[in-house]
Amino acid sequence: MKRIVIALLLGIFLRACSSRPAASKNTYSSSSPGASGSTTSKAPAVNVGPQVLIIINNGNAQIQKDKAISDQSAAFKAVSSDFSNVASQLQALTYPASAQADAKAVIHDLNKLSYDTSQAATASLSMLQALEQTIVSDEGTEKADSDALRSDLGLPKSA
Repeated sequence: MKRIVIALLLGIFLRACSSRPAASKNTYSSSSPGASGSTTSKAPAVNVGPQVLIIINNGNAQIQKDKAISDQSAAFKAVSSDFSNVASQLQALTYPASAQADAKAVIHDLNKLSYDTSQAATASLSMLQALEQTIVSDEGTEKADSDALRSDLGLPKSA
């Protein structure tokens, strides 16, 4: 039964990832720990849209690879790391003023997803069921924020 719930949660993450990037470790925050970049800067923003798409596509590819890990706990840990890595990469970009709030929201969402997936790696069956609801809610929030950022950057909405 636990394996079925874990497989279900991993399936939710993977669907979510087809429209999103990555996030943090044991706690989450709106910025990635150790990120050297910032969503704000005095330097004029270049067109970050192509960079955002590359980061998202690479993150999605890595998540697809990590879903094949046979040990479910290791898979959740790997996906958590993937979310964190994408969040850090997005954090390092400079966004135009019109996209800064949405970029911060997406980074926060990814960090929260990373935290929740890291919790799923060691959760009991009853905790996995509770986490499933949280992750589904987080997924919806991230998708909406991601679509808002894509709109800000002149990119198509996620599928």
